[in-house]
Amino acid sequence: MDIQQLLVKFHKWLDYDQFGTSQTAFLDSDELEELFEYFIEMSEYDLAQKVVDYGREMHPHDDVFDSLQVELYLACRMPQEALQLLEHMPPSEEPIFLSYFVSCYAQLGNEGKAQDYVRRIYSSPLFDPKRDLYEIGVSFNEADMPEYAIHFFKSAAEYEQSVDVYTAIAYCENALGSGKSAIEYAEKAAACDPYSLNAWFCCMTCYLNNGQFAEAEKAIDYYLAIDDTDKSIYVYKLATLLSQNKTDQAAQLTKQIATEGSANDIARMASLYMTAEQPDTALTIFDLLQAEQIEQLDDRSVIESYLECMLTGKRYDVVVDYLDRHAYLLQEDSIFLPMKVDAYVGLEQTDKAIQFCHDNMHIFPARTTLANLLIDQDRAEEALDMLEQELKHCNDLSMYLMAAHAAWCLNDRQLSKKYFSKAMSINKKLSVKLATILNNDMADFFTKKKKTKTATGRKQNKQ
Repeated sequence: MDIQQLLVKFHKWLDYDQFGTSQTAFLDSDELEELFEYFIEMSEYDLAQKVVDYGREMHPHDDVFDSLQVELYLACRMPQEALQLLEHMPPSEEPIFLSYFVSCYAQLGNEGKAQDYVRRIYSSPLFDPKRDLYEIGVSFNEADMPEYAIHFFKSAAEYEQSVDVYTAIAYCENALGSGKSAIEYAEKAAACDPYSLNAWFCCMTCYLNNGQFAEAEKAIDYYLAIDDTDKSIYVYKLATLLSQNKTDQAAQLTKQIATEGSANDIARMASLYMTAEQPDTALTIFDLLQAEQIEQLDDRSVIESYLECMLTGKRYDVVVDYLDRHAYLLQEDSIFLPMKVDAYVGLEQTDKAIQFCHDNMHIFPARTTLANLLIDQDRAEEALDMLEQELKHCNDLSMYLMAAHAAWCLNDRQLSKKYFSKAMSINKKLSVKLATILNNDMADFFTKKKKTKTATGRKQNKQ
């Protein structure tokens, strides 16, 4: 039975279950495992949980559903809950069982414990390097530890040259900033199976990340030659066209996505136009979406683009209202608090912006945002006093730079240099980069090269 038939069968059970008659739809363990894997791949975690619940109800003696529950906890980044369940399951030296512990401790940041379980997998009489090295890599990769994962993936490649192994290595290389190597492994994946959608998607991703837009476009064309029903891939093609300044083709594809794409595709398309510094076009595209579709956006980068677009379009009230309804974003991503402050300022409600910062001092970066706002309001002395009080209790690069900026605005070059030097002692490269954005004159003044004369009378640069 294919996945679409299974989905129909499963949704019939969901409908029946609302009336307490779930027994009228029966799925065996293998079917449920297939559905579970599908929902996990689609990030439909609520439905994956329903699959596990159904399995436990209909197959109470089948231990596989405990394992699926562990996998779901790990997919949802709930390692503590996964550990608690594992401790109540029968002990086993099966590598797949031990790999769950690797995942849990990796997600908890306990590298030592994770490595202990890796050693137990290696020592297990059931250890199969062809299978288990890859799974260990997955455990570390899903915990955002590509520097560990890549070692196991490359070891797995010595036993099996497959699309899964090569794409896993490629994505790790990408995450580690090795773009050229990532492309090499992505191309190996495509060579393994020229009809693999995963391989061509990986090629496209690696080319895009490396700025090779023509090659990315070709990879997308190969993908579409295999399956042209996946409308979401057209958004990536639009990215390649915009990056190559293929204006006419981009305009034609934009109309197609606007007509045929999902709300998420349209939002991603608008986000692309923001990245391409075409905010007017982005605003027009965002306006195609209904209010409820905007509410359902879940991609952080798209939400950021949406709010940035509203700010650029001077729709400041939209930004304030959105972040009022989605206040959790303020704590989860540092970009959103300054956006709300900018919106208040745009609405000429500076007092509200200042109060908002005071009310949210527990959220990063409220202090530096407030300081910057005060400086913009010609209240640099007040900003500097606040920052100096905070810096008595912390050693924060961004606050040192903001203090340097405040002192600079007060024409106190000596004090400005003091705080700039403290920031540089923490991270020189990052300090220069951030200072250039914050106050280019200050950054130039403190980082410029001084000219001195050599014994031969020629000038040389001295830092």
